Amino acid sequence: MPYYLFFLLLLALPLSAQKMASEDTLVVTPRMLAEEPEELIAQFDTSRQSPYILYFPMRYARFIFTPEDKALINSLTDTIVERIDLVYTVFRQDKSFDQVKLNEDRYEMLHWFFPQAFKSNLIEWRLVAQDGAIDYATARTYFHGFVIYLKPHRLTAEDGSILRTVDDVRVDRPSSRLLPPEEEIAFIERTMDAALGKTAYKTVQDSTIEWVEKRTWTGKYLHSNPKKRKNGKRYKKKKGLFGKKRPKQYVTKKVKEVKLTERKVAYREPPSAASISEALEQLDSDTVVYKYLTEKAEDWSGHLIVQDVTGSMYPYITQTLIFIQSQAKMDSTKKYLFFNDGDDHPDGMLGRSGGTYFVGSPSPDRIKEVAFSAMKAGRGGRPSENDLEAVLAGLGRYPDCTGVLLIADNFARVRDMPLLRKIEKMGKKIDVLICETGKEGQVGVDYIRIASRTGGSIYTLEGEYLNLGDMQEGEILEIGPQRFRKSGKDFILLNP
Repeated sequence: MPYYLFFLLLLALPLSAQKMASEDTLVVTPRMLAEEPEELIAQFDTSRQSPYILYFPMRYARFIFTPEDKALINSLTDTIVERIDLVYTVFRQDKSFDQVKLNEDRYEMLHWFFPQAFKSNLIEWRLVAQDGAIDYATARTYFHGFVIYLKPHRLTAEDGSILRTVDDVRVDRPSSRLLPPEEEIAFIERTMDAALGKTAYKTVQDSTIEWVEKRTWTGKYLHSNPKKRKNGKRYKKKKGLFGKKRPKQYVTKKVKEVKLTERKVAYREPPSAASISEALEQLDSDTVVYKYLTEKAEDWSGHLIVQDVTGSMYPYITQTLIFIQSQAKMDSTKKYLFFNDGDDHPDGMLGRSGGTYFVGSPSPDRIKEVAFSAMKAGRGGRPSENDLEAVLAGLGRYPDCTGVLLIADNFARVRDMPLLRKIEKMGKKIDVLICETGKEGQVGVDYIRIASRTGGSIYTLEGEYLNLGDMQEGEILEIGPQRFRKSGKDFILLNP
């Protein structure tokens, strides 16, 4: 980038934006991306028009955004991005032309207007080189510039399947949508019925003992003359002299009676492992929550479980509730906190958003009721969440817990990371159970930092990364295709 343009651009940015753009906060850098291997194709296809695909064309061999592009990029500040392509042509008019330098300049420009993208290790970056043009006239008609692909955050297709990637063209259909909480809850209930068996009712009898007063015949008779009864004489025969009838003698006594009452009670047949497995596979391929809650039930028996119930997390809430219901007698945790990032006022002040719902109960139905209440009260908001505020609230309510299990949305940034210092001082380790890793098993760097700085571990469907706090300075952590170097309290993403 020419120095004068760099200087003018720097002056045009507010001080806060310059601070955000400093390289010491980056996960990936423009230089790192510019040196990545390129993918060769004949010509890039821009025919697909989708609300999840944004095209930012640039002139041949140039790297300037239009004012409209800049405004659109600024609107993406807290959007979940799945992939960013930088597209260009291989054809060069000048053999000395430096394509890597131009790519770096273009990334630098994107960095200034969209610094958040460079702080994520979950975005797929591609260099797409078109080699179909053999002359300048043809090359300049090809698309050049950035293509930003927004991640459909667990849209539900018409057939009930969950859409996780922009590469699935069903995301463009009007019938694919985010379900409102009421439909998510109905979906959870149906899946639980399939996994655990539908709730049935049977009639049971309850017996109760009561003492009641009853008038009982003694088996004897009184004198036929009322005046002579006072002497207390009683007779065994029914008739006296001259055949006069004698009245029966009665006394009042308390008698024990057993009363039977009927009532209907709900019950489920004991679930089979096969029925649970089949229902979970139909729900979602990512069964990470049920897997580890089952395998680590004893290890986490004293832990507080903190779970994100914001929009689109319902496949994982389902797994938690199925585990609780199926193993209620074995599960001794009974301490849960569900959070939705602020109820109907999402994205509130740091540490004060609210939307945290506690439950400490041996009753699976009670835990389910609280989870559903948290879901219904949430009103969406930005994709980033108040995970650490929820953890702090939980530790305040349950200070005697042995640790915290955070069931987290991998693609939701943790917007209250400054609260981690306070949690570190409390001495409670946080194990993080990752919902939906990247395409190759990537884990968001925020969650790596949380587990490392509290002495916890990371759990994904692909594997376990234990005791990150024990890693030494300079030691390498490999998660999926990514390698991180331990540097102080942080992890630095290395070039592939």
